[in-house]
Order: sequence, then C-alpha cells, then structure tokens
Amino acid sequence: MKNKKFEQELKTMFTDETPDVLSKIKQDPRFRVPVQEKRSIFDVFKQTRFSYVFSSIFVLGILVIGMLLTQNTTTEVIASTITIDINPSVELLLNEDDEIVEINAINEDAEALIDDQEHYKGMNIDTAIRNLIQNAINQGYIVNEDNYILVNVVSENADKKALVQEKLENAFARESMRHNQPFDVRNMVRELTENAKEQAQNMRLSGAKYELIQTILEASDTNTFEELQNKSIRELFGILNEQNGDESNFPPMGPREDMPGPNGR
Repeated sequence: MKNKKFEQELKTMFTDETPDVLSKIKQDPRFRVPVQEKRSIFDVFKQTRFSYVFSSIFVLGILVIGMLLTQNTTTEVIASTITIDINPSVELLLNEDDEIVEINAINEDAEALIDDQEHYKGMNIDTAIRNLIQNAINQGYIVNEDNYILVNVVSENADKKALVQEKLENAFARESMRHNQPFDVRNMVRELTENAKEQAQNMRLSGAKYELIQTILEASDTNTFEELQNKSIRELFGILNEQNGDESNFPPMGPREDMPGPNGR
C-alpha cells in the first residue's frame, strides 16, 4: 500500500511540476497560425495548365534543337561529279541544283589553284569555271595557244549528266571568249572500271587523266606511266597526236567554231 501511495505522489508531483511549453508558446504575442489560402478549382486548373504549357515548351525546344543539329550533320546528296584536268586536277561535287557542295584538289598543283575550298561552296558551274580559269591563267597553266582541258562528268542520272555537260560546255565557251583564248575542251566518254578508279585515286590522278595515259601507252611503248603521269593535259595530247593515237574516247566538247583562235571565230 505504501509503495502504491508513494508512486502516486511522485506521478502527481511530476505532472504538476512539468511546464506546459505549448501553452506558453501560444500565449506569446509573436505566435501566429498561418492562414491557409483558399484555392478554387480555377486556381488549381491555372497552375496545372501553366505546368503543362511550360513542359510542352521545354519538350518543343529540345525537338527543335535536335532537328537543327540533324540538319547540320546531314550529308547533302551528290547528284553529279565533275573532274577537270589542265595540269592541276580538280574534282567538283554537285547537288541536285548543280551547285558545288565540295571541291577537292586531286593533285598538288590543284591545291594552289583552288586556294580556298570554302569559297567555292554554293557556286554554280559557270561561276566556278570562271574562277578556276582565271586562276589557271594567273598561275601560267593556260597560255595563248594549245590549251587542252580534259573533263569528265559522272552521274547515275543520264539526263542530269547531259545537262551538266551542256552547262560546262557553255561555261568554257564564255571563258574562251572572255579571255580571247582558244580552249580545246575534251570530254572523256569511256566508263571507268572500278580497278581504274582505284588505281587513279592511289596515284592522285583523275580517272580521265589516268585513261588518257593508258591510251597513249596502248598506242606506243615509247613512254612509261611514271614518265607521263606528271605531264600536263596539253603535253599528253601532244604525245597522243604524235603517235596517231586513238582520240575517240576524248571527243571535243562543243563546236570549235564557238571559240576564238585559228580554228574558230
């Protein structure tokens, strides 16, 4: 009995002596209970709609950036390829609109002839030929006579190939008239084998020049391939003429009467 009475007294004492902290806090004048803002269904809808719109804009922005990056890295379709040989040998890659996508120097002489590859991007055929001919004249590759130029056009589309050849023919005729110099432009018509393309590439030659050298070697064994590969187109055609070689695979591009000089107007 005494123990139970003692325990009861202790319990009462602790209860009476323990401070009511919460009551004291509530009695402090600085104590405020935040008033909960009443939100209508319209307010909830507005916030939800804002979040949806913001998320949509963010996703749309990601998609637009992705599309732009994809456009910048997409390789433009090459519709036709032109090689032009004087002694410098250049390669022009054209799109469907016959504008230059890329210009490449096939041999070392062409590096100086092109000078700035970016400058040619987007040019049409006429403007590109004008620049190349002017540079060739300035650098001494085109002289007053016997200016042989060898071209080759490759395209899977026969109509596109014919159109590009026609544009080339007109461009060279205009430059011949502009500079009052005859250009004997030859168009290689023989289709190259895959082996010939590979051999030409390994030797830093255009396919057309490679084929011209092979034609000379078929006509005579006087020269070796190594002796001929660094000669200009003018020199190669001179050798072929001396040997009475077959020029049927390299017919003139366009009528000679359209050009000034002894054989033209």
